[in-house]
Amino acid sequence: MSEQQVKKVPLLRGKTIVNLFFENSTRTRTTFELAATRLSADILSMSISTSSRQKVKACSIPYATWKPCLSICLLCDISLSGAAHFIAQQTAPHISVINAGDGQHAHPTQAMLDMFTIRQLKPDFSSLKVAIIGDILHSRVARSEIQALNTLGAA
Repeated sequence: MSEQQVKKVPLLRGKTIVNLFFENSTRTRTTFELAATRLSADILSMSISTSSRQKVKACSIPYATWKPCLSICLLCDISLSGAAHFIAQQTAPHISVINAGDGQHAHPTQAMLDMFTIRQLKPDFSSLKVAIIGDILHSRVARSEIQALNTLGAA
């Protein structure tokens, strides 16, 4: 439950955020929907895994399909590594593309949340020594966290 006094701000009123999920991702999708709602954005959630496009290669979905819906942001979670970058190249420059996970490549939004959590407890990353335990080779979150921790100066 949010502890902030104002539950909704008009920062993105009149703007549309498209959640384009090629993978089943309840936690990531609902987190971004909640954030967009709190910023007063309109949300269009497209779950490709339950649509008629399921059998088509994810990146072959034409930009024209979702272009009219876009206002400021396209959030994508997709199983193909590098696909978020490919989608960003196909999207107009004024549209932000957020990678919410692409294959085994990266999951930068989860890493950002983890860095935010660490920063709340330890503001100086340069004095941190961090161990990541698990299947780092196959973890897109671990890969993103290693990059974020290096960027922020952790050892």
